Amino acid sequence: MTTLLRRLVNLREGKTPGPPLRKKPMVVSMASLTASGGYYIAMAAEKLFAERTTITGSIGVYAAFPNVSELAN
Repeated sequence: MTTLLRRLVNLREGKTPGPPLRKKPMVVSMASLTASGGYYIAMAAEKLFAERTTITGSIGVYAAFPNVSELAN
């Protein structure tokens, strides 16, 4: 688990450095576009809301590298 995700989970659970805290509700709302890292970090939340038109993915999914070697010949 990444440091940021771990810290968000600890905040949600009330396990932060310093004086003890109560558990905090954590909710994520995604708008029109979310990359894979944003989605991963959002997993710390108890509830996640996304619009029907929200595009969620990673750069590898959206990046296409067509093979044009035959065209070049």
